[in-house]
Amino acid sequence: MCGRFTQSVSLQDVIDKYRLRIAPDPASLAELIGPEGELRHNYNLAPTEPAMAVRGGEASRILSVAHFGHPVSFRGQPAPKLLINARSETVLSKPSFSRSARMSRAAVPANGYFEWMKDAGAKTPYFIHPTDEPIATLAALWFGPDDNSPLETFVILTQDATPELAHIHDRMPVMVGDALLDAWLDVSLAEKGEVAQLMEAVQADTAARAMEAYAVIRAVSRADFKSSQAIVPAGGRL
Repeated sequence: MCGRFTQSVSLQDVIDKYRLRIAPDPASLAELIGPEGELRHNYNLAPTEPAMAVRGGEASRILSVAHFGHPVSFRGQPAPKLLINARSETVLSKPSFSRSARMSRAAVPANGYFEWMKDAGAKTPYFIHPTDEPIATLAALWFGPDDNSPLETFVILTQDATPELAHIHDRMPVMVGDALLDAWLDVSLAEKGEVAQLMEAVQADTAARAMEAYAVIRAVSRADFKSSQAIVPAGGRL
């Protein structure tokens, strides 16, 4: 699963990477703007927290704020359950996710993500990131406000971890490479068979990526630990 990630990027880098033609509305990003007018760096972004999310085709691509995790109501449960991940292999067959997988795919900028490896009863946090680019694109599904939440929300898609990472955790987030980004955000690509092929393509692209993983400070396990030390190797500095 992917329950924590880092979003420490500049607004200009996001505009350039995702080729935004529509200037972001400062009011729409208010939750992410610091006192000096810059984007706040979140080195340990946790469920329910706000994050940048990119949506829309190339001509109408927008940057907005969405909250990590989507509440879903299940029959027999008294309250909605917050879901933060969806399995990319089965997402098109799940009622909770199928429509968004076809019509509301999103891109979430991230520097990397955290995972915890169990060893002799203890859990060691690891920071994992691609080695070929400073900003990765987490494949996400976007949800507008509904009866369960007044906020825009998203979930991150996951797939089987590569052999190099499976000893840490058996799942990893799906990452959309630049070559597949336009197709991923293309709102007209909504036919189930086409989306299934796209899902397979981004999974294969993710599996082929070179990744680095290293242990980090245990304080990362606390959602309120937001220091840049979160991504410093436990044995030394970056």
